[in-house]
Amino acid sequence: MKNLSQILLFFILTLWSCEPIDEEVIYEEKLTVFSNVEFRQNTNNFLMFINPIYVSLTAELNQDVQRDSLYLN
Repeated sequence: MKNLSQILLFFILTLWSCEPIDEEVIYEEKLTVFSNVEFRQNTNNFLMFINPIYVSLTAELNQDVQRDSLYLN
């Protein structure tokens, strides 16, 4: 019974904290950086490997755009 009341309280607080968005949300294009950094421990020190770093532009979810055209050189 205690778990049920905690779950119910959680959902009530979650729904109560949500506010409807009355204003139109304006999308703003930004830069995004993708990278893979890997740390490995050698005998006495750490080695850091940085695989290629990609920089791209963001796009709206409903925007019809090719993914490759967003990457920057």
